[in-house]
Amino acid sequence: MLPPPLPAGWDSDRVHSTNEIELRTLPAADRALIYAWRHANGEANDANLRALITAHDDQVNESRAKLSLPSLVETDRIIAQEMGMENYDPATQKALFDSLVDHKEEMDSKNTHEVRECFAELVEDAENCLPLGLELDLALMVDKASVDSLLDSKDRPFVWGVDINYNEDEAVDGEGDEEDGYPGHFKIAIDVLIPELWHTLDTASPDELYPGAGKIYRGIVGEVEDEIADRTLLADE
Repeated sequence: MLPPPLPAGWDSDRVHSTNEIELRTLPAADRALIYAWRHANGEANDANLRALITAHDDQVNESRAKLSLPSLVETDRIIAQEMGMENYDPATQKALFDSLVDHKEEMDSKNTHEVRECFAELVEDAENCLPLGLELDLALMVDKASVDSLLDSKDRPFVWGVDINYNEDEAVDGEGDEEDGYPGHFKIAIDVLIPELWHTLDTASPDELYPGAGKIYRGIVGEVEDEIADRTLLADE
């Protein structure tokens, strides 16, 4: 199904780069079209992601069946029983996840500035409830480009890392420009999120991980590969 039309002169890039303050200056009819497009686009992205997760789970379950291993759902049930959660119901857990996703529609199509503000507010509101050691300097953001990177085998799958401590007001000339300096957000390869990223953030700030304009942070392995590539390039010259 095609998304609803946008106002004349608008495209998806312009929608994603326009904040709420700017939207309020538009005619009511244009705002209505943009909000309708955002909602439809968010639902499409959500459907694509759910389809991708389902396909992945089906593939994993098929592989596990060939090895006579329990399915993912059955594995969750076994682990829950070992932890004393006798009444664990995967369907209930899925329903809870769905409700959390469905109630986050207000974040659809938000840019990095708005995500940074929202995350900072969440941290402030929950300050007394947060466990010690929780990493709060970086928020992860998924947008259309991130979902597309998952669906396209030619691209390295990534999410956006949004530096919560980045101060846009105090940024010096060029610092907020992706061509010249650190913009306060960058792409992060999905395969480094769990095994490496959060451990790295224990000793380094998000700006120290910035790989450069248009590049994807790929962890220690990526840094080594880039260094080898740079040396090879210099040798060829």
